[in-house]
Amino acid sequence: MSEDRNEEARFRALQQIAEQPPEQNLASLLKAAADSSERIRQAAAKALQPLTASPSTSWQPKVMAQLADPRPEVREEAARLLQSQSPTFIADAFLSVFKNVFGPPREKAAEGYRALGPRFLEALVDRAGDYEKDAANLAASIAVMIRTPTVVPLCIRLLKQPDWWLRERASEALAEIKDPRGLPPLIELLQDRDSDLSAAAALGRWGTPEALPGLLAAYKRGAMDLRLEILDAFAKIVDPRVPALLQNISTIDPEPVVREKAVRMLRHLQKREGEGADAEPQTVFEPVDLAGLSEVTLEDLMRHARAVHASDLHLAVNAIPHVRLNGKMIPLPLPPLSEEQVEKMLHPMLTEHHRATLGETRNLDFCYRAGSLGRFRTNIFYQRKGLDAVFRLVPPVVPSLKELGLPESTWELADYSQGLVLVTGPAGSGKTTTLAAFVDLINRNQNCHILTIEDPIEYVHRSRESLINQREVGTHTESFAKALRQALREDPDVIMVGELRDLDTISLAITASETGHLVFGTLHTASAAGTVDRVIDAFPAAQQSQVRQILADSLKAVITQHLLPRRDGQGRIAAFEILRNTPNIAGLIREAKTFQIGSAIQTGAGAGMQTMDSAMLKLLQEKKVDPRAAYDRALRKELFEKYLEKSDAPAEA
Repeated sequence: MSEDRNEEARFRALQQIAEQPPEQNLASLLKAAADSSERIRQAAAKALQPLTASPSTSWQPKVMAQLADPRPEVREEAARLLQSQSPTFIADAFLSVFKNVFGPPREKAAEGYRALGPRFLEALVDRAGDYEKDAANLAASIAVMIRTPTVVPLCIRLLKQPDWWLRERASEALAEIKDPRGLPPLIELLQDRDSDLSAAAALGRWGTPEALPGLLAAYKRGAMDLRLEILDAFAKIVDPRVPALLQNISTIDPEPVVREKAVRMLRHLQKREGEGADAEPQTVFEPVDLAGLSEVTLEDLMRHARAVHASDLHLAVNAIPHVRLNGKMIPLPLPPLSEEQVEKMLHPMLTEHHRATLGETRNLDFCYRAGSLGRFRTNIFYQRKGLDAVFRLVPPVVPSLKELGLPESTWELADYSQGLVLVTGPAGSGKTTTLAAFVDLINRNQNCHILTIEDPIEYVHRSRESLINQREVGTHTESFAKALRQALREDPDVIMVGELRDLDTISLAITASETGHLVFGTLHTASAAGTVDRVIDAFPAAQQSQVRQILADSLKAVITQHLLPRRDGQGRIAAFEILRNTPNIAGLIREAKTFQIGSAIQTGAGAGMQTMDSAMLKLLQEKKVDPRAAYDRALRKELFEKYLEKSDAPAEA
């Protein structure tokens, strides 16, 4: 069933398939069971019921394999089908299917297996203890990937097994689960010379102060490599005793390399504490009674904007202050601001450099930190009536990719070692937030050097597992292009470019992605296919053929996003179009057939791709977005008309 057919055509095709024995059309039925249409999913599930209830097991390997599918809806449907079977039987079948599968697919399958529930997880854990040796090791290696308290006893047993790899994975699992039962065995593992480094690293990731005595005892008796690893663990534990420990080690340890590292760790902690108020404010604000104030200050307006969860605050001479709330401009209950009032609000926040720049260019971009109110991306400019300003409210905490609603198939982009990832969309669609979420994911999970080039810096990242440096155009560098040229000599692993705004910047970003760097960047384009054209068209005609070849090899993905108002009126939600650079897509780019990319995205769901229409349709079916907003942005509006009619129909008495 072709992805680009409309829902009615797919439903009729499914009805014809359902009239035949399900064994003959298992692949088509499973595909329909993950369709974007709820009606089609229900019909496919009904057609599969006789097969899943029969004694036949021929269908199970194909269903089991879907637990590793990159699309969560496919994994969820597979889990529903498997739950009708015996947990013991499914555990054996799972081990059989995935015994020769390794890496991300096995990890994804483990996540899918976890969705089956506690009974199935217990069956897998049992297989890790009473099966023949190979199957027991396989069951254990998969079970430790499933981060639930159910596997804690197994992980504790594995810490005493001769297999070093299993001890390593069990340590990682205990550190992530953070079950108190796992702490004493991990501390005891510090005495095992083969696994003491794994234990120290795990205790650092756990981050509990209760591990400090055990780590300190191991430090006193440990070799230099263990002492170095324990220093990393100390630095990750939030406890007032840690700075004193590091200070002491920096003076008494017999090895210079250990003393030097302790000094670096201590400086890093002191810097982190100094940035703490700037990095993660958690204050809850109450709306300000603006109408009841005799004189309104900028702080009052910012506080009110935070309290009502506005995205922007607008100030203009001879105009009422406005906030943008859920995408709409809302006037505040205040009289128009005079020129003197606006200048009184804005001038105190400006440095001498800001004033000079504003006087010369008549426009100024910077990020303003207003104490506990957080950070505001600020634009001040002159217009006919005088000085105006727009403040974009930067969220106090970087949201995760999951919280943003980005499809799970895109999360793995953070694991690439090189290539180009583009995040696109109109102004105000959340591109900067999406980039910040990718940077935060890498920062929390990988040991690498991340360099960001922004105008201005909005989200402030603290170095966690990675070393992260943030540069601001106009403050730390003259331009995006100059910073990118310098970046290639600064040993970065990951480069985030706030905006690919000219030919030099685009060219340098592509070059960096070719030379062993993972590059994230943004463009103001409305579709994934349009993004590819925009990049190629930025180059002179004589170079475009060569650029197509390079882009076909270096591009990893394009994520295009739009913000739509939520149906319940509580903010906005993002819809994402996803282009992944499969061999088919790469061929279209090389052959200058980018006009076919839209169709390739429609048929590329198996590779994690989706069109903007399908993303909005799914949000609409889940009753998360306003039907009119989705209809207005849709390309194929006929798919959205029936939802529009339902929302416009009068409510029944």
